[in-house]
Amino acid sequence: MNLQEVKKLVDSLDLRERLIVELAVLGGMRPGEIFALQWQDVEEAHVEVKRRVYKGDIDTPKTRSSRRTVALP
Repeated sequence: MNLQEVKKLVDSLDLRERLIVELAVLGGMRPGEIFALQWQDVEEAHVEVKRRVYKGDIDTPKTRSSRRTVALP
């Protein structure tokens, strides 16, 4: 997708879905990381990836490098 296509997609979504798409497309987060986020993981300009959802279970990321800080778009 180019930037115009992403903007068109984001503009067509409700707030919750918009946030999910922005975290995935612009932040590079995986679905399991996005759905495992908690308010305590969210800072002003970034989120801390500390957990993931896999097959319905909340777990830690598979590798140390998967535990990271992601800039908010």
